[in-house]
Amino acid sequence: TIRLAQELNIDTAQFSGVCAYPGTEYYMWCKENSYLVPKSWPEWVDENLEQRAIINFPQLSVDEINRLVDKGLKDFYLRPRQMIIMLKNIKSWTDIKTKFYGLKSFFNYFSGAKK
Repeated sequence: TIRLAQELNIDTAQFSGVCAYPGTEYYMWCKENSYLVPKSWPEWVDENLEQRAIINFPQLSVDEINRLVDKGLKDFYLRPRQMIIMLKNIKSWTDIKTKFYGLKSFFNYFSGAKK
C-alpha cells in the first residue's frame, strides 16, 4: 500500500488501521474473537485525538499496525518529490497558512506533542 501510494500521481494519502464500528458484523466478529482492544470509545483515539489501530490480530498486532501507519505517512510525505508537489500547489496566502498548519500537525503527531 505504501509503495502504491508513492507510485500514484496523488497530492495526499491517508493511512490507517482497519476500524470495526459498533453495530457492524465486523465489530461483532472482532469482539467474539477477542481482537478488539478498546473497551470504550475514548480508547479509540490517542491523547491528541488521532485515530489509532484498535484491532489486535494474531498475525499483526496493534503496535505493528500503528508502526506501519506511521511509516506510510513518513515514507509518503517526506519524499523530495512529494515536498516539491506540495510547494508547487501553493497559489495563495491561504495555501501557505494551510501548508504550515499541516506541517506543524504532522511534526506534532510524530513528536507526541499535544495539539
